[in-house]
Amino acid sequence: MYYLFLVYIMENRDTVIQEAVHKLFNTPCDNYIFVYTPPKVGSTTLVSSLRISLLVSFSIIHIHDDIMLGVLTGIKNVTVNEIIQFLAQTGKNVYVIDVYRTPIERKMAEFFEKISIYHFNKLDLNMNKYSVNALVIGLINCFRIWQMVNTLLISMIWNVNPHLTLSINTPYR
Repeated sequence: MYYLFLVYIMENRDTVIQEAVHKLFNTPCDNYIFVYTPPKVGSTTLVSSLRISLLVSFSIIHIHDDIMLGVLTGIKNVTVNEIIQFLAQTGKNVYVIDVYRTPIERKMAEFFEKISIYHFNKLDLNMNKYSVNALVIGLINCFRIWQMVNTLLISMIWNVNPHLTLSINTPYR
């Protein structure tokens, strides 16, 4: 009896995952690419290139996390990893691409994406009137603020001196 109940749950789970797959991909395919990355890492450019080059033979999805998956499909209890595993177990070719950027590069990308709204309080049309020096000074000032906030958080949350320098020769005690 317990075995039958478990089989029913697994079959029902596969049905929910299959529904999410159908909502994500318009047409069934044998080749899938998941560009599964955090935001601000340059993944949109990569996805655009992949779609131009491979759209005929691959279904390509660009997704940041399970929350975004829920928004795209309307299904809240399925994860991206479950969909990837489901497709692989059904014999599909599945490729997962992850892109990494260092935190400072992500902050720079965020700075320039929202530059007109957050940093200069100007319309996008007026941004080309600013000198490069003004933009660089704005970026440097933002990094100083981010560094101060990070330093404060490190000292408050972990009770660690953020200015402590560690060395192999003199261990921390």
